[in-house]
Amino acid sequence: MRAASAAEAQLAAWLERLVALLLSRGGELARALHAVVQGREAVLELDAARLHLRADAGEPLVVHIEPAEHEGAVRVRTRGDALRDVIDGCALFDAVIADGRLDLRAPLADLLAFHELVQRVLALASREPGLRALWAEFDAHWPGQRPRCLPLDEQAARHGALCDAVPLRVRQARSPLFEDDEPGRLS
Repeated sequence: MRAASAAEAQLAAWLERLVALLLSRGGELARALHAVVQGREAVLELDAARLHLRADAGEPLVVHIEPAEHEGAVRVRTRGDALRDVIDGCALFDAVIADGRLDLRAPLADLLAFHELVQRVLALASREPGLRALWAEFDAHWPGQRPRCLPLDEQAARHGALCDAVPLRVRQARSPLFEDDEPGRLS
């Protein structure tokens, strides 16, 4: 086994804390975590950190997290800033997947189960002190920088976003029913 980089060791520690927090809550969330990860494995790539995650089948749930040995297929790939956007509520989990900032590879049933688990964790995060502390630690120590929101009076107003999405040739098109020099007059 290769030695973990500092980023991989830190990410592994945070993931272990996340699993422990979710399991300690018990109830439906712990059962969902167990159902989603039990007997599965994946390679997670977050920026330059690559981790191999494997959950044993059986009780109690045991998740092994170690540096990924080789350049095998990555099942989850994203950047820290995309993760920050989702955690902070600046972007929907679905939107980050749709725009390609979060790449997930798995059968559809597994993706749907993972999606539901993430949605439940995000819904819990605002009222769970342990999760809030974990997010704050990640935000403070993981490389990258998200843009901070400017006060409203410093934000430039942007108008016409829908018009900007229409191709220029379409916007400049003129009806053959009108003369060029006299708009509005039928021939």
